[in-house]
Amino acid sequence: MVMWLHHSNTILDRAVIEHNALSVSRMYTSVSFTQMAALLNVTPAQAETVVARMIREDRMKAKIDQVEQMIILDDQDEMMKFDTYTSQIADAIGAVATTVATKYPSLVH
Repeated sequence: MVMWLHHSNTILDRAVIEHNALSVSRMYTSVSFTQMAALLNVTPAQAETVVARMIREDRMKAKIDQVEQMIILDDQDEMMKFDTYTSQIADAIGAVATTVATKYPSLVH
């Protein structure tokens, strides 16, 4: 089943498909085999095979629901990084606002 990736596609093709699969995993929380296939420009069976291999190799955090033909993407590490980054930005903005309010109290209503 994985032979199509090794024989009919180049290593570059495979790398691009896998990169795009990871990109999809960062944008969506779930995607159907058909949707993933369209985004990767492969068949739904090939999309499932790519994702299954990447999950097995621990390169993608996801679950495959074969009954519903869905890929449930779970990129908690990236979400945690995003939450931390967002919190740091909010703290920095708060610090700047406090400094401005202290230095220029007339600007604060």
